Amino acid sequence: MKYNYKPTYVDRKHHFADCVTWPSPPQPLLAPGKRNAKDVPADTHGNVVRLQLGDVTDAEAMLPVLLICLLWPALAEASLLQTAVKRPVIPCVIHQTAKRHQLQENESLWAETWRAKNPQCKYKLWNDTEIAQLARTRSPALMWPIWEGLTPVQRADVFRYLVLWDQGGYYADVDAACTLPIDQYKIPKEASMIVGYEMGHRLKEKRRAEIKFARMEQFQQWFLASAPGNPVLLRCMELIRQRYTWKIESTLGLTGPGVFSDAVQEFLQQDDHRAVEEEVRIRRTPKVHFLSYPSETLYGSGLWKMWLLAAGRAKVSAMVAREDPGEAPQNLVKHYFAGSWKTEKDFESRRASV
Repeated sequence: MKYNYKPTYVDRKHHFADCVTWPSPPQPLLAPGKRNAKDVPADTHGNVVRLQLGDVTDAEAMLPVLLICLLWPALAEASLLQTAVKRPVIPCVIHQTAKRHQLQENESLWAETWRAKNPQCKYKLWNDTEIAQLARTRSPALMWPIWEGLTPVQRADVFRYLVLWDQGGYYADVDAACTLPIDQYKIPKEASMIVGYEMGHRLKEKRRAEIKFARMEQFQQWFLASAPGNPVLLRCMELIRQRYTWKIESTLGLTGPGVFSDAVQEFLQQDDHRAVEEEVRIRRTPKVHFLSYPSETLYGSGLWKMWLLAAGRAKVSAMVAREDPGEAPQNLVKHYFAGSWKTEKDFESRRASV
């Protein structure tokens, strides 16, 4: 089967039309052109492997499959099948990365906030050698072949997607401090991914270019969380591989918030059947300040559900909070932009001028 970069999301509702589903064991990420039954299953960590009826050529082997297809509506209600695909859960593991296992003074203080406020969670600080090993062993054919062609910053971007896809947990840049214990987050237990807006409203294209954002509705990736096997993160890495072969070198568009926002928007658009017509209406009659998908809301129609944080929930200060009805006063993470071209002062000036 020829590989393509179409969304890989699987609806976990009990719909059974032309395939049998069952949980698959963890497997390394596959390269383009390796998505067939003979190769490793296409997804991992409780995601779904799909067996098309056309793949079964032996008549005797096909009979049980056909019977299951016929009986599926009744069997789906049985507890045995209900537990066959478990709800993805975000594990209590905190991932951070530094060039070596040594942090600067401020970084050490910020990292300590994660350990001190979350003693029940496992904490892991990854260095460059460990990150490379993760890419080599867990993505031997998708990310590893382009690894040497990525800059250190781009590798750090890939790491956050890969480690959460592979192991799950919470990722935070080393210049981000924890302000509220994870077990006090007021987020629905059904959420299998946490993503935050970077701005409190949609930017116009001219303004986006002026402040050097990658997207008009951009999602930050200095703090995010996910259950392992998340299809959004897999999609993000697929897009990176695709854009790498397209000769895209810009970090923002190749591995940074641009590609991450694209993967998130793709998931959200799939969940909203009115997304396209709404976008058409918006472009014909532009709004002043708005977000296409309201913050502090849970999205997703299957087991994979995404919680969208308001911009101010993972920043030192809220971004145009007055424009986002979902902007909450309770801050979860403070990002100090110590290792970025962006600074807190930059954001304050941008907020004042919007």
